[in-house]
Amino acid sequence: MTAQAGRGRGPGLGPQRPLLAIGLTLVALAILPLMDAFAKLLSAEYSVVQIVLARYAFQTLVLLPPALALHGARALLPGKPGLQVLRGLLMAGSTSLFVAAIAVAPLVDSMALFFVSPLFLTMLSIPLLGERVGWRRWSAVIVGFAGVLVVLRPGFAAIGPGALYAIAAGLGFAFYVVVTRKLVGHVAALPTQLASGVVGLAVMAVLLLLGALGAAWKTPDLQALALMAGIGAISGAGHLLFIYASERAPASLLAPYQYAEIIMMTVFGYLFFGEFPDAWTIVGIVIICAAGTYIAMRERRLARERRTS
Repeated sequence: MTAQAGRGRGPGLGPQRPLLAIGLTLVALAILPLMDAFAKLLSAEYSVVQIVLARYAFQTLVLLPPALALHGARALLPGKPGLQVLRGLLMAGSTSLFVAAIAVAPLVDSMALFFVSPLFLTMLSIPLLGERVGWRRWSAVIVGFAGVLVVLRPGFAAIGPGALYAIAAGLGFAFYVVVTRKLVGHVAALPTQLASGVVGLAVMAVLLLLGALGAAWKTPDLQALALMAGIGAISGAGHLLFIYASERAPASLLAPYQYAEIIMMTVFGYLFFGEFPDAWTIVGIVIICAAGTYIAMRERRLARERRTS
């Protein structure tokens, strides 16, 4: 699942190198679907809570050393703690819902439905960010949801829990991006990401201890432990790549490239599980990606016009 789609740029910006930023983004998007494939493999024997707990545990181990090296002890206490906790809760919720989705539905279908997040974000930007949304972006939102209906065919009676989990994960991620935008310019990106992971780790640990949401501890064997470590390592590496990319180019430039992730998700879905989307699902994916890309490009143009006016 995309970790940083829609992320803005924070303090400590590097020199503008858009081609490098695009390259880093594409590398991140090439490896992140492998994390989801590992999570789907684990979901056959382990609860969603334990899988997500393992992700945040190993992700924290990956992000902690560079965060301390670059920011010192301040990395452990980033500013705006209320928003940091809220961001962590939203990320944990969205991640858990997406893992629940891929546990019962194909990887590509789940990713396609998760990509409704830019459509939800456009709607949420009005009441929560005070932005104005014109008819062009509203049209793109409508077209995007039409793509969702194509993926969900033949009708609402056939919608399974996996589809609902994926759409709910997309909605949660849209709220997560809203909170992230409120932090941009106030707190450095790496400590923010570390804090969100720690919050997610704490929440999952509590849920596991309480046995909530069907969670039950199962001691992993060496293979499962390797997959769990892989999930955390890939997540941490992906976050670092996104952070370095966002410091070298504006998020509006990088946003359209997030849809490259669905290509690798298709590859891993086929290699690991023999899944391949049918023609109508591909049509729906194209519609959703086209609508999201248009929204991202339109936001970039409007941002450029605001800077020059």
